[in-house]
Amino acid sequence: MRAACANPTMRRFIKVHPSNLWRGELEYFHGGACVEVRLSDQQVGALPAHATLVHPDTPFSPLPWLELSDIGITVRGSSGIELAVVGKTVITAGSGRYEDAGISRPERIAA
Repeated sequence: MRAACANPTMRRFIKVHPSNLWRGELEYFHGGACVEVRLSDQQVGALPAHATLVHPDTPFSPLPWLELSDIGITVRGSSGIELAVVGKTVITAGSGRYEDAGISRPERIAA
């Protein structure tokens, strides 16, 4: 997120995972904010104008987000497969259920 915020040449949307909607009881014990929001506040601070944190209860359909995106970055979320289905490049930073589905290049990037 810090690197994304440091580059104003691209508009960034950082989507909080939808599971946080049903994890609301955990948010209560952490000041009313889910872990992604707390980490963003602690590690990045106030987001610049070209970066937007999208909360999981946004009333917007994810399809326009997918179609408007140029690229997606995920750890292993379903957004990775959804973006691939609409023909977008996806960078996955972890392993997921679809990692060996034959929809990505077999090369791995060394950390």
